[in-house]
Amino acid sequence: MTRTIFAAMLSSALKDKITLFYSLIFPLVLFIGLGIYLDTPEYQERQPSPSL
Repeated sequence: MTRTIFAAMLSSALKDKITLFYSLIFPLVLFIGLGIYLDTPEYQERQPSPSL
């Protein structure tokens, strides 16, 4: 029963291009972009703010 529901949801999600973009492609691009940005020397030179 659960497999049937999951298969139906997956097939309908793959047909919808906007859902496919925001659920798969956008997060991957976001993680790659942030990974490139966070590995720059400018980011790593920052000191953390002192906690009170």
